[in-house]
Amino acid sequence: MATWMSRVLVAALKDGGRLCHGYGGSIREAGGSLGKRAVAKEEQYFWEQERRQILQLREELRKGRLDSKLQCKDQLEEMVTRQKEQIAEHQRRAQYHKEEMEMHRKEYEHHLERIVYHNDKEQKLREKMSKLRDDEED
Repeated sequence: MATWMSRVLVAALKDGGRLCHGYGGSIREAGGSLGKRAVAKEEQYFWEQERRQILQLREELRKGRLDSKLQCKDQLEEMVTRQKEQIAEHQRRAQYHKEEMEMHRKEYEHHLERIVYHNDKEQKLREKMSKLRDDEED
């Protein structure tokens, strides 16, 4: 935009004050130092306007970067929160399974004790049967 504006202003200076196929008013049409002064003021106006636009764009860019950083920070905080929730869920499940394992371990030990008991009982019954057979044979 700056290049185009510069060309137009240079053309206006050469053309005696006419700008873009139109006329800049009676002072510019008159030419001379007043016309050149009007063109210089106009050039200064456009230069300042362009400068303001650039500053505004820089500010918007800076705000955009800050917004992006804040958005990234918010997303990271959400991810951390989700991770903490998942950790808590896994800890809860691990505790449940630990309790289940303990219960099954106790049941397992109980059944082992019952097996020993029944083996002993079976052994005693076999001994009695054997004794009875021996008594019958005598």
